[in-house]
Amino acid sequence: MTQDPENTLFGRYPLRRLLGEGGMGQVYLASATGSAGFEKRVALKMLGAEQAMDAGLVRSLEREALIGVQLDHENLVQILDYGEHGGRAFIAMEYVRGFSLGSVIKHTKGQGRTIPIGILVHIARKVAEALNYMHHLVDGEGRPLELIHGDVSPSNVLLATDGRIKLTDFGITALSKEIRGERAVAGKPGYLPPEALLGAPHNQAWDVYALGVVLYEGLCGRQLYPGSSLDEVREVMAAGVECVDLHRPDCPGSLCRVVERAVSQNPGLRFVSAVDLVRALDDAVPRRLDDGAEHAAWIGALFASEAFVREHGELPFTGGIGATGRLAPYITQNLPGEQDEMPTVAPRRLPALRFGLSPALGSDVAKKHGAHLAEVLSARLGRDVRVMVFGDYGTLLDCLCQGEVDFAWTPPLTFVEAAERGVGNLVIAKRRGRLTYETAIIVRADSPIQSLEDLRGQTVAWVDRASSAGYLFAAAEVARRLGPPATVFSREHFHGSYRAVCEAVANGWATAGAAYIERSESGEVLTSAWADLIPERAGELRVLECVGPIPGDGIAHRPGLPDRLLRQLVDVLSSLGSDPEGSQMIMDVFGAEELVPGRPDLYDSVLSAKLKLE
Repeated sequence: MTQDPENTLFGRYPLRRLLGEGGMGQVYLASATGSAGFEKRVALKMLGAEQAMDAGLVRSLEREALIGVQLDHENLVQILDYGEHGGRAFIAMEYVRGFSLGSVIKHTKGQGRTIPIGILVHIARKVAEALNYMHHLVDGEGRPLELIHGDVSPSNVLLATDGRIKLTDFGITALSKEIRGERAVAGKPGYLPPEALLGAPHNQAWDVYALGVVLYEGLCGRQLYPGSSLDEVREVMAAGVECVDLHRPDCPGSLCRVVERAVSQNPGLRFVSAVDLVRALDDAVPRRLDDGAEHAAWIGALFASEAFVREHGELPFTGGIGATGRLAPYITQNLPGEQDEMPTVAPRRLPALRFGLSPALGSDVAKKHGAHLAEVLSARLGRDVRVMVFGDYGTLLDCLCQGEVDFAWTPPLTFVEAAERGVGNLVIAKRRGRLTYETAIIVRADSPIQSLEDLRGQTVAWVDRASSAGYLFAAAEVARRLGPPATVFSREHFHGSYRAVCEAVANGWATAGAAYIERSESGEVLTSAWADLIPERAGELRVLECVGPIPGDGIAHRPGLPDRLLRQLVDVLSSLGSDPEGSQMIMDVFGAEELVPGRPDLYDSVLSAKLKLE
């Protein structure tokens, strides 16, 4: 790999190779390093030597960083840092290991292929969710910022090989109040609505229009309004919008109508908000539990295909840095398109597998049971297994989706949300011959509360928003029968564990709570959170209502886990119940008799409950 002499040492982000050049700045793939061998890949946008002399470009890059660093959404590229080196300003941002939607559209068209409709709708939903987040962001005092992205286009939608979908480039993002009344046109001409070409002021609805144009382009394999200048686009725009089914005969009529409404030349007919577009897409192409997994599988296969690699090059390798011991402290590799030979790594012992747990049953219990599971699995897999206990389900989910843990104990809702990001199900817990359980809405035994209706105006204790039995199913039932929980209860408390919820209700700190329960076919209580966790006070609580069925907890794996290892994990985990040691471990960790291969269909009830709260 040749070295860029200007950037031999670059402070926190030393560089060795110029990778590319965009509209504003040069782009590098770099490693941010820290103590104890910490190393993380980042993408670096840095002004060129001549650009660095332009005060306006410096201010624009700084503004991009200041706006971007405020954004925290799974479908937005994260801005990590801003600084300067040798008088050249730079932004360090999350590196998305993949290619843009624009590259995918161009490639499939060149191959005479089309992108599956479900894949495109899934991508559009995720980008719309990112836009909805941006559009509703508020400042520290709760005032709407009214952000406008301003450059939604296929080249700014990044598709990671592990299934993540990221909207990027906040270079022209603006606050509505800053441009109110201005008539300057910003953005790519082909993704601006007709009124923009007539001088209308920019607004958030233009982002939604641009996303509609992106979806049209993905479906049809052609630009809605080809042209690199305003004049060229204005000329082809006069011919009107060609129907989607002229270029994509297999597109359902309902989806054609959604897309054509989204890109209508009449602003009054379009979707006003990103949420409106998402709802229309959901009606036209209903969501499925495995949408995320299908997307991850399709995009991963595409990026690895011979034709795609021949056209775009192989993705940079981003793992295994630790295998070389202490390398030079700063390492860079080429972004897609550069074909330098990658360094080789000496063989070594297989790296440890990382197993994630949350403290829903209490941190001490999680550590104890996790250590037991790790010990048993290490022996049966022939490699080290290390336990990582996370503070909440959300952090566990993020780490699993980003590959920071290899497999993890996942409650049902956590798995459903992770499945949208390419996570797969290894096994599910089977308890008392069943793969499902329920949530119980509980009150004190001496409480005057007799029905769900009596809970209006009362307080409620939940475990966590990511807990199915500790929140989701009970809250969805309240929403179905009484209305949104926030309007039904005077206050909602989130306690973080089932034990804390049970104690809160028993102590009278909350009128009601939600916790897991297992019942026989005849309705007899077999086990419950309060009987398991505070048995000495179990008689102080009673069940108001039960809701379900909820699929059992399971073990999920990160995106991109090698097939051979995946099969090995399923075999080992599902065989644990066949001997006394493994059976005891399953009972200790899961309170179950055995683990069986995953059943994605069981999670449809979770998705249904989730949608009731959205």
